[in-house]
Formats: sequence, C-alpha cells, structure tokens
Amino acid sequence: MNNKRRKEINQVLVGLEKINELVSLLKNQVDTIKDDEQEYFDNMPENLQNSDKYENSESAIDGLENALSSLEDVESALNDTISYLSDIE
Repeated sequence: MNNKRRKEINQVLVGLEKINELVSLLKNQVDTIKDDEQEYFDNMPENLQNSDKYENSESAIDGLENALSSLEDVESALNDTISYLSDIE
C-alpha cells in the first residue's frame, strides 16, 4: 500500500475513533436515562400499577434497553472496523 492510501486510512481511523467516542458517550447517556426511568417505575405507587403511566414507563424502559443493545452493536461494529483498518500494513 502506498503512502497516500495509508494516510487516507489513518484519516478514516481518526474519524471512526471520534464516532466511537461519541457512541460511547451517547450509550452512557441512554443508560442513565434508562436507570432513572427504571427507578421511577420501581417506585411507582401500587395504585398506579395498572395505569397508563405504568404502561408508558414500562414501554419506555423496553425501548431504552433496545436502544442500548443497538448502540452496543454499533460500538462493536466500529471496534471491529477500527481493528481491521489498523491491521492494514
């Protein structure tokens, strides 16, 4: 591989590492939101446990868990891509 393409790969790597950092920050933020919603859900009074609020909170927790799972998949794919590109000589 020539120097021009190596430099291009390095630019891609820098960009991917920045994206990976952002994904990690966003994943942590979603996790915090999920934890807050879970705490709200767990402490909901018994008389609200068959209410719309209860169901909405439960649905929000499920959605946040799915979002976290997707972000973990994205993070894993980025790490794999970074690894593949880093191995190129």
